Amino acid sequence: MHTAQTFMKGPGVMNQEMDAAKGELTLTFENIENGSFALMLLHDTNNNNRMDFDASGMPQENYATSGVTSFGPPSFAASKFEVADEDLEFRIRF
Repeated sequence: MHTAQTFMKGPGVMNQEMDAAKGELTLTFENIENGSFALMLLHDTNNNNRMDFDASGMPQENYATSGVTSFGPPSFAASKFEVADEDLEFRIRF
């Protein structure tokens, strides 16, 4: 989970890891302060704890965000959501 200050710049303000499995995976974040956040998920296929890129800068591993990105890198503005007084649920597909 990222803020505008951490999005696309390294670890988020809250991070989780789990082994990949075919089908659905569920991540739960608790005790989150109110504010603007974005989710970014990475399928780290080679387990090196980072996104790998080819020589032209294109990602070599699957990723997804809580927003919609059609071309180019994802942005915080397109991925952000507001945390307030109710639980939120996202279904993010790779």
